[in-house]
Amino acid sequence: MWLFDINKARLPKNIKEISNWKNPNLNEPQKSAVRKMVSAPDVCLLQGPPGSGKTKVIAEAIYQFVSQNKRVLVASQANLAVNNVLEHLISLPNIRAARQSDYNKK
Repeated sequence: MWLFDINKARLPKNIKEISNWKNPNLNEPQKSAVRKMVSAPDVCLLQGPPGSGKTKVIAEAIYQFVSQNKRVLVASQANLAVNNVLEHLISLPNIRAARQSDYNKK
């Protein structure tokens, strides 16, 4: 239901702590965003100006979800945005990315 009415999304009961960071150099607001993302039962929206580290936060959240044996779908209106996220994760053997491209559209 939250896809059609964001007010239907449940709030997390508590914010999960993270002990193993892929990128320990994230600043505290970025780490807080990752904690909220992995704690959200339905959806978490991430917004910020260019250069604020959204791609790093998304890559870290993906790492945390995969560490919990969860699947992740990354989608964007631009192929470059997906490429940028995947570049942060390419060296991790436990993350297997299957990428769907729209290059073959006619």
